[in-house]
Amino acid sequence: MMWEALCGAFEEVRVDFYQIDRNPQEPPAYIFIWESKFFGKRVYLKFKLKGTRRKPVLWVYSCHTAHF
Repeated sequence: MMWEALCGAFEEVRVDFYQIDRNPQEPPAYIFIWESKFFGKRVYLKFKLKGTRRKPVLWVYSCHTAHF
């Protein structure tokens, strides 16, 4: 179920949904907020890409209803 939700989110998200991270960390997080057809509500997604170029690792920090 979680895998299906993340795939649904990543299939919908577009670059114009990007928001600036007001509390950047190392490495910086990527934040996207959009009206999701998949979830039927406004969604907040925050993730980081870690690892190396040869072996990248995706860390998902938040994926929930956007309350703002």
